[in-house]
Amino acid sequence: MVLFLKKNPLKKMVGIACDAKKILLTGVVLIPQRKMMTEKVKILFNKVRSHAQLPYYAHDDDAGFDILACLHDEGRVLLLPGTTEKIPTGLASEIPPGWLVSVRPRSGLAAKNFLTIQNTPGTIDSGYRGEWFILLRNEGNSPFVVTHGTRIA
Repeated sequence: MVLFLKKNPLKKMVGIACDAKKILLTGVVLIPQRKMMTEKVKILFNKVRSHAQLPYYAHDDDAGFDILACLHDEGRVLLLPGTTEKIPTGLASEIPPGWLVSVRPRSGLAAKNFLTIQNTPGTIDSGYRGEWFILLRNEGNSPFVVTHGTRIA
């Protein structure tokens, strides 16, 4: 799950528009002070690997969208118990100044497979322009195979 945050807590992205190469996210900022202030934000995603899949909301009411593994060239990554692997997403972004992206583990992967993100919540600052990688960690007793298109955050 990926959330977009500004300098205050409880931010939420909503709405999505995309084309074949890039994805543009627009959102509403919710500030917990008994009154709601809204502010639009635009974040541009670029595919840095040709087989990267754009992030998406699995359900209309989700607070964050899912990020998928981009392992077309690698094939798969085997996560042995107690290990962490750097999983490529094939995506880079342009985050507006003053904003950050908070990368969080998927609750389903944690509950079913004991997978988490090593540095949770991961932070991607507005100045970072490189490919996103997810540090996926296996806290379970069984190996887990990550393939191209696996929802990892």
